[in-house]
Amino acid sequence: MRLLRLILVLWLFNALLTAQPLPQAPQLQPEAFFSVPPVDAPELAPRGEYAVGVRTVEVKNPGQIDILNFNKASGKAPVYDRPLTLEIWYPAMIPDGKQERTVYEMALPGDSSASSTEPKTFAVLGKALRDAPPIHGKSFPLVIVSHGYPGSRFFDT
Repeated sequence: MRLLRLILVLWLFNALLTAQPLPQAPQLQPEAFFSVPPVDAPELAPRGEYAVGVRTVEVKNPGQIDILNFNKASGKAPVYDRPLTLEIWYPAMIPDGKQERTVYEMALPGDSSASSTEPKTFAVLGKALRDAPPIHGKSFPLVIVSHGYPGSRFFDT
C-alpha cells in the first residue's frame, strides 16, 4: 500500500513538473483587415495614398458553353448566359462620419452538408467603403484580376 502511494505521489509530482499550459485560442485584433499587408510584406504590397471604395456588380457572359451539361452521346454542350459577380475596388472619397470598412461574407468551397440546406459561410474584414463615391477629375490605371478556380473574388485585393 505504501509503495502504491509513493508511486502515485511521484507520478503526480512528475506530471506537475512536466505539465504544459493549454494553448490559448488566437485572438483577432479588432482592426485586423485582410486587405492590409503586414509589416513584413514585400516592398510593393503596402496600400497607396488613396482611400478605397468597393462595389459588387452582377453581369452576364452571353453564349457561354455549359460544360456541366455536356452531352457525351452527341458530343455537344448547350450554351447559356453565365452570371458573373464582380467585385470592383476603386480610389474613393470617404464621406465624413464613414469608415473605410466592409465585411466580405462568402460561402466555403465544396458542397453543402447533407444535414443542412444552409451553406457554410465565413466573413473577412476589409478596408474599403462599400459604394463610396469615386474620386473624380483624375485618371487611374485599370487592373483586372481573375482569381481562377477555385478562388474567391474577395481575395485578390
